[in-house]
Amino acid sequence: MIINPREVLSRTETASLYIHIPFCISRCSYCAFFSTVDDASLRRSYIERVIHELHALTCRDVPSIYIGGGDPSTLQLEELSGLLKALEPFSATAQEITIEMNPEGITHEKLHLLERSPVTRISMGIQSFDPMVRSLLTRRGTTNQVFSALDSVRRLTSLKLSADIITAVEGTDPSLTLRDLNVLIDHSTPEHISVYELDIEEGTDLEKQGSAPSEHDHLTPAWQLLHERGYDHYELSNFCLPGYHGIHNLRYWDLKPYIGIGCSAVSTIETDGRYVRVTGIHDVSRFISEGMDASTVEYIDPPTLFRELIMVSLRTRKGIPLERIAKEFGFDAAQAVKDHCSPLEGRGIMKGSALTQEGMLFINEVTVGFFELADSLDIKDLPKY
Repeated sequence: MIINPREVLSRTETASLYIHIPFCISRCSYCAFFSTVDDASLRRSYIERVIHELHALTCRDVPSIYIGGGDPSTLQLEELSGLLKALEPFSATAQEITIEMNPEGITHEKLHLLERSPVTRISMGIQSFDPMVRSLLTRRGTTNQVFSALDSVRRLTSLKLSADIITAVEGTDPSLTLRDLNVLIDHSTPEHISVYELDIEEGTDLEKQGSAPSEHDHLTPAWQLLHERGYDHYELSNFCLPGYHGIHNLRYWDLKPYIGIGCSAVSTIETDGRYVRVTGIHDVSRFISEGMDASTVEYIDPPTLFRELIMVSLRTRKGIPLERIAKEFGFDAAQAVKDHCSPLEGRGIMKGSALTQEGMLFINEVTVGFFELADSLDIKDLPKY
């Protein structure tokens, strides 16, 4: 019986690796991720603990690494250098190593360090070039700083660039989204672009202010523009130039094993034919003192795993993996999923077991329908810790 987080993580030989840096200079109004206001003393101690946890990992076959947050660009040069050095034993097998950076946190010194490191990709949180939208989202930095950061990445590094854009902000119309995308592509032609429709999540400043997303359809025109500009729509919110799919996130959507290190970071691995989840504590001080020992561990019961697989695979152009459903949950479950897809295909919402582009607009409703199907299936429960 496995209940110790470190023992659980030692049971996997192949897994992607996620590092969570929770520090931010200030919190954005839409953000629901775990983060805390930057503190130099805590940040140093936190990175030391992350490095200690990395040294303790036994997994060495790591297909991808992602450093996210929070805001990893809050790290000082020495801290970033120490973290990257600790990641070197895992980088030999990594096909992709990404670090999130906010434009105002990018310096020439950090870019030179990243260029010399195994990092292959920067994910830049732009969200919008429009000053009004940036203000509503409480994004730090000016539009000029965004352009300057994009220029620096292209001029000083050979790193691949991924950029985030947020759409459907209250009071905006689709023309603003199209302008943001055209400006971004004309200026820097990122290999990868993520377009997220604003979601007002509970507990965020926007939710407390009573804000609401735009009622216009921003997604359809954005998707059409990106198609015309040569980007492949391979996942609900993600687009890439040919050959530049996000390897790390594809592994999330395929429910392949991954290890998370840091506050709130999640690990999901398969051991002894069962899926196990390790969830990091939402407390910086306790993580610094206890590390992974403060994490919680639970087995994922088959009904929950079935729902998660349906939910994440519907986001991708590949759709629901019927062969995997049959292998892990039985032929009857796979046939039930296939039968459920048929009427949706007749309505143009699905093609086979994948959502069409039109169907992507109705992903929430379609997912609920599959969850109701799951309730009717006899998928046995397993012990949970």
